[in-house]
Amino acid sequence: MKLSIAIPTWECHGRGGEFIDDLLRTIEIQTFKDFQVCISDHSISDDVLNVVNQFEDKFEIVFSRNESKRG
Repeated sequence: MKLSIAIPTWECHGRGGEFIDDLLRTIEIQTFKDFQVCISDHSISDDVLNVVNQFEDKFEIVFSRNESKRG
């Protein structure tokens, strides 16, 4: 059974990249491996995306950016 982990993200006053990095590192060390991580990014900057790209070879990530309606 595959599990989906849904994560909404945004800049968080410049700390969004830091927060998603901490979260993805925690997910990476889990013993259960049948999952995908779905990230819906509401950031204007690429900080979150840059961190997500560092994990794309570690587990399945579905990334989408909400370009029009942020919040």
